[in-house]
Amino acid sequence: MQGKREKLHQFVIKSLSGPDGVYTNYLDTDQSADVATGHEILSESAGIMMRYYALTKQKEAFEAEWVRTKKNFNLNTGFSYRYSLSRGRSIP
Repeated sequence: MQGKREKLHQFVIKSLSGPDGVYTNYLDTDQSADVATGHEILSESAGIMMRYYALTKQKEAFEAEWVRTKKNFNLNTGFSYRYSLSRGRSIP
């Protein structure tokens, strides 16, 4: 039987995530506000996933999340805190 931690992880992966990461929510907005308001991805969520993979010694999953995080949030001047799915880019 799965432990609570693994059940939570499976819920996040199956119900709250997509190919770009963990969604803030399912609301469909224009994602133009100064703060995350819709179906976007936040760097904090990526960090939590990487921490989970590090604590559970899942090196390959950690590395895959790190690659995805760099792809989504890396700006030439630093990391963005959110990635807009509708715009297909990081929001500074």
